[in-house]
Amino acid sequence: MLDVFEVSDIIVKHIKSHYPQDVAIVGYYGSYLQGRATERSDLDFFFIPATPRGRGVESQFIIDGISFDFWPISWERAERMATSEE
Repeated sequence: MLDVFEVSDIIVKHIKSHYPQDVAIVGYYGSYLQGRATERSDLDFFFIPATPRGRGVESQFIIDGISFDFWPISWERAERMATSEE
C-alpha cells in the first residue's frame, strides 16, 4: 500500500527547497492523520501561504487511486480548525 506520508514528505521537502519564504505552515488533517483511513480515503493537507507566490504551491493529484489535495488556507481558518470550530 502507498504510504501517503512519504508522498507528502516529498512535497514538503520541495517547498523547503524552493519556497522557504513563501509558505508559512503545512498541516494535515482527516482520516489518515487519525489512523482511520479506508481504501477510499484521500490525504487532506493544507498550507498557509506567506506571500502571493506561495499560493502557487497548491496542487491536487492522484497516485494509486489515492487523491492528494494540497490547498491554501488563511490563518483565520487554521485557527478555526485548531479549535474544532471547523
